Amino acid sequence: MKVAVFGGAGRVGKILCLALRDNEAFEPLAVVRSGEQANALQESGVNASVLDIEKCTVEKITAAIEGCDAVVWTACSGGIAMDRIFTMDLDGAIKAIEATQKAKIQRFIMVSAINVDNRDAWWHTALKNNFIAKRTADRILQTSGLQYTILRPGSLHSEQGTGKLCSLDSLEQKKPCHYLIEREDVASFIVLALTHPEKTTYKTIPLANGELPMQGFLYVV
Repeated sequence: MKVAVFGGAGRVGKILCLALRDNEAFEPLAVVRSGEQANALQESGVNASVLDIEKCTVEKITAAIEGCDAVVWTACSGGIAMDRIFTMDLDGAIKAIEATQKAKIQRFIMVSAINVDNRDAWWHTALKNNFIAKRTADRILQTSGLQYTILRPGSLHSEQGTGKLCSLDSLEQKKPCHYLIEREDVASFIVLALTHPEKTTYKTIPLANGELPMQGFLYVV
């Protein structure tokens, strides 16, 4: 399976691309902003396409991902600058969805954020605009006709992955504003979602580290 990874040079995207590279069932294509990022990935054995999604057309994005079997969106503006929230987190994601449709690719995995649908959790925070953009992009994906999976991780950390996730029942009972999850665990679950579309397609799944082994979590989402 050839997988286009938008944001392939980012902290989740790069981990994902390397994991896909090491899995004989997959061939990653990292979609990145700069030639420097592309060169670094190619030196690691990951094919890369240079594309500034904020500035280019849907047609150019379509051409870049044609021939892929699945698309993963891990890109993020990474800040609170309003212009990039609109052009990356919102319009960039929408253009990726439109390009996926035009390229006749069915599978799309979106990395969003936990509690996106709960305004009370983020309305009075500095990240309010990010959440509004992500929530809107999620809704557009849900009505796109694509075979989607939306993953909503909590606060991202960069330590070694635990391989364990919090059960959905525990998340529902606790209802805190923020949950913690290692980026490596997010990437690992994306690989599982690609491997098991029958268990993850048309689902919106919150992710946080917990006590449930990831394979077990997969079977109860």
